[in-house]
Amino acid sequence: FPIARSVEFRRPDLINIIQYQMSLKQEANMVMRYVYEKFKPKKVAIFYQNDDFGVEPRDEIERLAKSDLKGLEILAVPYERNSVTFKEQVEKIKKFKPDAIALQAT
Repeated sequence: FPIARSVEFRRPDLINIIQYQMSLKQEANMVMRYVYEKFKPKKVAIFYQNDDFGVEPRDEIERLAKSDLKGLEILAVPYERNSVTFKEQVEKIKKFKPDAIALQAT
């Protein structure tokens, strides 16, 4: 029963693992659907860690925007793990003027 939610531990060949928590992809899907239905944003910025912990949820939100959440404009803004300065990312997000910001970080 690992609590790891990364895609690494969800490969089909790992047949003897029972997942304790939902995947990052599933969580991003559920949260984004809720935000979309409850708040009706037109523009969402995704501020994400540029590794498996952020890329997998970012990909799911982008997939949703193209398929189920029609009309939703996405701006994906990455940062590198252990970063402490986010000036460039903040400027990109401010310029985009999102209705919501998704934070995919550890």
